Order: sequence, then C-alpha cells, then structure tokens
Amino acid sequence: MTLSVLNLNHAGKPMRITLASLLASTALAVIVGCRSTPAPVGRIVHGERWRSGVPLGGLGCGKIEMLTDGAFGNFTIAHNRDHPTDFVRGTFFGLRHNDETTLLRLQRPGEYEGVKNVDDVLYNGFFPRALLAFSGLPVGMDMEAFSPLIPQNAEDSSLPVALFAVRLSSKRPETCTVLFSWENLLGGPCEPVEIGSWYGLRFTSAPGRPPNLAGECMILTDGVATVEKHWDASAGMIGREVALAPYEPYAVRFAVVWFMPQSDATEDADHYYLNRFAGAHALAQYATENVDRFYHESRIWSDLVLVSSLPDWLRAMMLNHAYPAFADTIFTQNGRFSLLGTMEQRMAAQAFWTAMFPDLDRRELELPRDDVRPDASCAWVVQVLKNYRWTGDRAFFDRMWPRVKQAMAWLRAQDTDGDLIPEGGNPFDDSLPRGSFMYTASCYLAALRASAEMAHQAGEPADFAELFPQVQAKVIDRLWDESQGTFMAWRGSDQEIRQSLAVALAGDWLARSAGLEPILPADKIESAVRETLARHVKSFPRLPPLRVTADGRLGAPTSFPIACESFLGCEAIYQGYVQDGLETIRRVYETAWELDRNPWDVSFAYDARHGYPMDHPRPVSASAVWNVLPALAGTTVDLTRGTLHFKPNGEYHGPLFFPTFWAWLDCAPGAARIHVLQVFKPHTFVRVNDAERRLEVQPNAVWDLSEFATIAPAKTAAAKFPLPAPEGKKWSVKTCATSPFDPSPLSLERATDGDSATCWRTDRPMQSGDWFEVDLLERRALKGLKLDFAGSPEGWPRGLRVEVSDDDARWTTACEMDVAAIEKAQTAGVLNIPFQARGRYLRLTQLGTSDYPWAIHELDVAE
Repeated sequence: MTLSVLNLNHAGKPMRITLASLLASTALAVIVGCRSTPAPVGRIVHGERWRSGVPLGGLGCGKIEMLTDGAFGNFTIAHNRDHPTDFVRGTFFGLRHNDETTLLRLQRPGEYEGVKNVDDVLYNGFFPRALLAFSGLPVGMDMEAFSPLIPQNAEDSSLPVALFAVRLSSKRPETCTVLFSWENLLGGPCEPVEIGSWYGLRFTSAPGRPPNLAGECMILTDGVATVEKHWDASAGMIGREVALAPYEPYAVRFAVVWFMPQSDATEDADHYYLNRFAGAHALAQYATENVDRFYHESRIWSDLVLVSSLPDWLRAMMLNHAYPAFADTIFTQNGRFSLLGTMEQRMAAQAFWTAMFPDLDRRELELPRDDVRPDASCAWVVQVLKNYRWTGDRAFFDRMWPRVKQAMAWLRAQDTDGDLIPEGGNPFDDSLPRGSFMYTASCYLAALRASAEMAHQAGEPADFAELFPQVQAKVIDRLWDESQGTFMAWRGSDQEIRQSLAVALAGDWLARSAGLEPILPADKIESAVRETLARHVKSFPRLPPLRVTADGRLGAPTSFPIACESFLGCEAIYQGYVQDGLETIRRVYETAWELDRNPWDVSFAYDARHGYPMDHPRPVSASAVWNVLPALAGTTVDLTRGTLHFKPNGEYHGPLFFPTFWAWLDCAPGAARIHVLQVFKPHTFVRVNDAERRLEVQPNAVWDLSEFATIAPAKTAAAKFPLPAPEGKKWSVKTCATSPFDPSPLSLERATDGDSATCWRTDRPMQSGDWFEVDLLERRALKGLKLDFAGSPEGWPRGLRVEVSDDDARWTTACEMDVAAIEKAQTAGVLNIPFQARGRYLRLTQLGTSDYPWAIHELDVAE
C-alpha cells in the first residue's frame, strides 16, 4: 500500500495540482531547480495511535484533530481549550460494501461492537493538512483532511471548518457507500440540510445550554446524500453512494462546519467570523463554494517549504509546528487577536506571525499588557521594532513608541541592587533570588538596542544608546566566567551559580532576529556559543539541559524547546555553527516525534535526561522552529531604511517569507539569487547591507546577490565532557492496553530508567488482569525482584502474579501474592519479592482493583 497525495476534485473527477500549476496560476512562475511536485515526507505514522493529530479549524475557532489512527479527538470547538474532548467515538468515516460496514480507523478500547475496523492506517501530517491511507478494505481508499490557513488572509483563515476529500478506486466495477458520522456533543436534535449542491445533517444544541456550549454544527457532502440509520443514539450519519468503474479513481468531498458564537458570558467573547456570517448556513455556503480556492491558497506556502533543501525532518517539523495557529489563538469579533501564551513564548513564535499575518501580529502587540517579568517587557519591545522594520508601518510605530518608553522606564526601575540589570521572575528559573540572571541581562541588552534604534527613528535624544555600553560592561563584569569561556547563570550580592546556561544568549538571538547588531563583543559571543554547544549539546545525548556545572554535571535537568530552537539552535546558526545548530533543533524533533509521539501537542519543557514532557502542553512557542529560515539564509529586511540584510550562514535553496513579499533563494558559496514570487506591498530596497543597490520588489524580479554570498567555513564544537553512560536498563518493555492511545517508548521506559522520580502507570484505575512485561534480552537465573512505587503511595498492586518465560508464549508462575501479603511486605513504598526462577521474559499481572492507577516507579531484578 502506498500513501499518495490526495487532491480535491471537481464533479467527482480528481484534480492533480502540481507546484508548477500552483505558482503559475497565481502569477508566481519560478524555476525551483529540478525539484518536483511535493511528495509526502517526514514521519509517516504506520498503524499507531498517537496522543495528537493535525488540528483542523481556524484562527481562534477551536479545533478538531484528525488523529493518526483515523479517529477524531481532542475537540476544543465548544470553548474547552483547557479540557479537550478526547476520543470522540461517534465521529468517524466509514465504508459500507455488500451490507458490511468498516470504520476508517483502527480498533481501540471503547470501540463499537459488531462493526469492523480497517486493518491498517498510514498517516502523514503537514499542518494544516493530514494524509491518510487505509488497508483491509474491498476497494482502495485514502483521504486528505485540511482547513484553510492562508497567509495574509485572516478572514478566510478564521473559519470554523474542516474539509475532507475521500478517494476510492477499484480494479473492477464496485458500488459502495462512504459514511460520515458525527457525534452530537451539543445535545440537541439533528435534521437534514441542503446547502447549494451539498447535502447533510445539521446538529443543534439542547435548550438551556450555557452560552459557551450553544450553537450548531453541520456535516455535508458535495452531492446527494442519504441519512443513515445509526447504532449510536448520540450521533447522526450520512452516506454517499459511489459507483466505481475499473481503474478510475473517484473523489468525494465532505465538510464539517461549526458555529459556536459565544465563548463565554463575558464581554468581547464572540468570534471574528461573526462579522461576516449570521449563522451556520451562510458560513457553510461560503465554505463549500470556496473549497478549491481554500485548498489551492493553503498549499502554496507549505509546498514551498516541502520542495526546499531543508532536511526532511525539518520540513515536516516546520509545517506541523505551526499548529498553534488553530490550537492556541483567540480572535474576537471586534478584531482582538492573541496567542495563548506568555511573552517569551511569543517572541520565539513571532517569526511565523510577523511573516504570515503581520496585521494580527500588530494587533496583539498593541493589546494592553500586564506582564510583570523583565524578560517579557524586553521581548515585547524588540518585537515592536521587528514588526515596524518588516512592515514599514509608521502609524503603528507612532502608536507604540510612547508605550515602549514607558516599558523601558519600568525596566530600569526593576534594578534594585544597582547593577543596572533588571530583576524579577523569569520562566526558566523563577526560584532564584534577586540578582543578575544572564537570560534577563541579555534580553535587556536587546531591548536597549531596539529602543536606541526607535529613539533614532523618532528623532529623540540617544539616552538608550548611551546607556547600552554601561549595561553591557556591567553584564560582562558580573557574569562573564573566563575560566569556562562563557557566561555564568546567576550572580547575587554574596553568592553565584557558576554554571553555563542554555538560554544565556537569548537576547543576542532576539536582537539578530530583528536585524540588530549583536549585543556583546564578538569574542565573547563566539566563545559562549562554542562552549554552550560543547557543554549542553555535545556532552548530553538527548536534550540540552538548562544548566551544566563546570565539571559537566547536570545543574538543572529541565530542557526547553524554545531554547533548543531559538536561543541556542538559531543563535549557533547565526554564529556559523550551522550543523550544530540544526542538531540542537533536531533533538526537539526526535523527542516530540519519535519518543513522546506527540508532535501536535509539544510540551514547553522536557526532562533533559529522558525526554519526558514536564510542563504546559500546546505552547505557542512550538512555532519557534520558523526562526530557522531567516537564520540559515541570514536574511532580514528593514523597510524603514529600505535595506535588505543578506549574510547567509550556509547553503540554502528555499523560500523566504516576509510581510510584503515572498521569494525563493538559491544560495551557495559565492553564488546567490533571489527570485520574487509574490508581492503583497510593492516597494524598493535601496541598499543591501551597507552597499547601495536598487532592488525593485515586484513579481518575478530576480536579484543577483552573489557578491554578498560569502559563507564562512563551517564550524563545529567539540564535546566538552565525555558523554555520560546510558541511564536505565536496556530492557524491552510492553504493557497492557491502558488508554486509547499507543504508549510511547518514553512512557514504557519510565519503570526501568534508573530514576525513581519517573514512573509508568496505567492511565485509568487499576483493573484485575493489568500486566507489565519485561524482556531481559537473555535467559537469566532470577532470585526475585524489587518494585518501587514510593512516589505514588496509592499505586501499589492489589495482588500480584509474577511469571517467567523463555519464549514469551509459555509462562510459569514464579510467585503470587494477595493484597494482604503485599500490604505486609512493602516498606516505605518498596516491595521486595523473593523467588527462584530462570527465564528471559518476566511478566507482572495485577490481580485486584482500585480507584487509583497502578504505578511502577522502578523495577529491578535480583540475580
């Protein structure tokens, strides 16, 4: 079975949209080398149930997720962002053939009885699209799901719609029916509905529902549909009969439209789409009439990424980590737009928003702010300058400049110990007492650089420019550690943390991302980047830890993707450590995709040793990976001065996205050409870097920038310390099915990773028959085992059978204990179980029940 790119259709006939047709049809004709039509790349999920899937929805509308096993889940369309509706059993696609119905999802706990499921699902996500192919069906069948996300078009990107194209094929004549079922979470009745040539069902909310739960939803198909009898009283289902001719694929389109106008009972709680549509009917009519255009315009930007020279994993990561656009945004009827995250998250995510939706970026920057941390104010100041430089919007600057001066005055007032560095909380180590924290210090230097530039633009005194060298000198004097060749993490009046800090140069990256000069002397930055890579990346096998001691031990075991991707990864690329920077970013990909298997719900923080998610799922900072493009290309713009900054840091063939134009860059040492693809605001650059050059920003313009394509020799950092010995036991573990999702390798390893602070547990109350199995990799003479569940006082087994096996098929009981024996034998949450046995496989079966999950913090065997 192959996974093909499914395209939408017209009148039942498939349309193949190639990149060439995409570009040509929108006056974007451009030669992109020998690169062909984008094909599925990245991580194909094969027959697995991950915890998340590609979100479908719109800006500020909530979302439904197309999960990796073909199911639907994690709904937030009822304004339940903090508590998504998990597996929605009554929502599915299916196929009826010869009176036999097969659901297009893998079987999972809680599935309907008497109904078949497909044998296998191949899944590939490219937000805002998901591609699925199914096996175990009498006909060939695959599907593409998407929602419109169209840069520079917030109106059509904020529609609460999900669109699907199902393609069928057969080697012989067949008649079958494609089914689409929707579980009515609104609680009211459903009725047939007809909208133009689309037919389906309309679901409404039950009387008396709270405002945030009241609304309606529709499922539709682009032809005559039948209302099907459903075995689930809480769901409704439509069917679309299809007659297949041999070897002639046929595509059927479906749509979901929800209309939940009021998010809560407070003022300004309505959605932006209410400015255009009075109800679900009008919204559905507009959406179904524009499906082809939505699809076409949503693919242009993503296809440009897919045909770039970026590594395969990075292309997949860039597209899919834009998912916060649907999962973490608010967009109200009066035009208020906001990302659901703190300001340090936003400063890393801004690369996507300033380039793709500059107007929304400005709207959020103009919101009243109540941030009480210095780093947040610093980040806000630099982002204001970046938006002004990238858009040239003088009116925006004039509105923001008085507020910038107020923010800078507040920052200066936060220095309570006379070191010129603001003090206060921070998102990375908020337990630190008052003193000089290098992360805050570097962000403050960036804010001073930005404020000095804005003061110059406003024609006002150079107070910030004069203050900058004083603060810079103080930062170096207090925080530079000559013995380690980098900045120490923190220093107070009478104590210090002489450890290297992964986020030490966050402010330097922040300044460079806005086109400003570095904030520290070149020799200090070079040494700090090299040493941070050597200590945090090269000396640890998984994720770079926040702090590392002078002798190479973990100072703080937490790792933050925002640091890996922007503050350290992109900073390294700017400094010429391109492969080391990309490797730092790749570690996040490997953790979120291969280990945690949750790329559309990335955590804000992970355990650096093991990769376990620790804190705050779905942060907007997941989009930080978009900072790679300007870093790798070394390209930014300043429309206030008519300057294109171009200092490439490596070979790159791919797109450049700016608010006023998109372009394709082909860059190699000594050769660089930029081909303008699409122009949103015509203008002219009058210089490149410091050289006078006139570049017209107009469609199909080609700029030869070879004279500026001086790429320094690649640099790399050597490991500072020997890589630590692998932690934990290299046993293979499998368990009972404890949740509707397949367990990730990380969740299984927690019982055998050598760390009693982590644990494996069932995702529900323990049940008789739950089991945990270990492959010891070789036959051993066993004298017993030790179970540690001290960290979960109620997680001890209510009865336990221990079995051993040589072949994972024939089992021999080595020991069995009832609940009374376990209560008596355990000491301080540790249970030692003596027995004599030989075998390779060890199985523990829990024999009782409890309201608490069964937990194993650490398992050891005695030999």
